[in-house]
Amino acid sequence: MPPEPTPERVHALIKLVSNYPNSREKLNKIMVMEDIFGKHTDIFTKTIRCAEELELIKEKDGIVNINTSNEITRCYCSFRKHIAELVFSQKDTTFYKITEWYLAQNDQVISFYSWEDVAAKASQDGIEVVENDMLGWRWWASYLGIGYLHGAFLIPSLTTMLEDCLDNEFFHSDKRFTAYNLVNYLETLYPVIQKSRQDRNLGLGFSNGLLVLENKGLIEIIEQRDADRLALYPIHPSFKKEFSHIVITRGELNAMD
Repeated sequence: MPPEPTPERVHALIKLVSNYPNSREKLNKIMVMEDIFGKHTDIFTKTIRCAEELELIKEKDGIVNINTSNEITRCYCSFRKHIAELVFSQKDTTFYKITEWYLAQNDQVISFYSWEDVAAKASQDGIEVVENDMLGWRWWASYLGIGYLHGAFLIPSLTTMLEDCLDNEFFHSDKRFTAYNLVNYLETLYPVIQKSRQDRNLGLGFSNGLLVLENKGLIEIIEQRDADRLALYPIHPSFKKEFSHIVITRGELNAMD
């Protein structure tokens, strides 16, 4: 996971190819603005290799063409959703394993002093990565909705991932879901988040995501005392919040204020 092929660079390349299929040499010249900044072949090579690994493009007879729907490439949100579905369905990749591991660290991530520390701890736990891998991973993890960058570090928060899911048919079938049905659905859709949960306690990233969505008026977190409940991650010893249901409001509560 080298840091050079950022999501923005890959998306820019895909949009370029969708509108202007051409040879690698020509695409390289356009992407790096060779006439102005000179040659930067290394950056382009890593970006196009990443796009090929994600099966977004293919080359035939010396011409690079798009290998996916134009609708996916045209919209930034659709592109992100497509990549998320792809990379989080491939459990044997380093990206999947490091994402699963990082989310499972929960609040332990605040104890890391550098990405070198993160890489060392992950390696101790059986995932062979180096600092440069983690520097590349953080951009994609943030982009795909695993957390948000605060300074140099990534704070686990599934806000973007969960918000993207609200468009799924599952959430249009009803407005009120039990905690267990909701979590089972999301953990089945994205198994990468499963290990962050500890029995009834959701992981830090999942909990942060739900709290942010409630703050945005997109959901309401409900605690019904006579129902089965799950607990949000205890961010602070004094913080304890259990919930039995989630109501999908899509901003309706804010509109009524």
